[in-house]
Amino acid sequence: MNHKGMTLIELLSALSIAAILGLVAIPGLMTLVEKQRLRSSASTLFHTLSSARSTAVFRNIPITVWNQDGNWADGVEFFSDLNADAEKDTNEAVLYRQNEANAVEISGNRWVATSITFHPDGSAQTAS
Repeated sequence: MNHKGMTLIELLSALSIAAILGLVAIPGLMTLVEKQRLRSSASTLFHTLSSARSTAVFRNIPITVWNQDGNWADGVEFFSDLNADAEKDTNEAVLYRQNEANAVEISGNRWVATSITFHPDGSAQTAS
């Protein structure tokens, strides 16, 4: 007889091998996803800080980058800080806002816990 197809034993063997390979691969995949999430969050923050510095130099005004609620991961914004006090006043325009919450916790030390101000010459002043 010429049979086309698979027996139940062959099917179960193939599924067992696939399940074992899947169990081996899942932890590695989770590590890869977590590393990519961390890399993406760091890149986003870096580009935000670079953009704020460039804006300060281009517009020749101080620009302050601050976290909106004490946590850098919950979003940041930068604004034209005309009096360079690292506080947003009513006459200071928000130039960029990033509200996307990241699954990665980002915290700064005491120097960058809340804000960074870029001056027109490109230098940075951190909170003290």
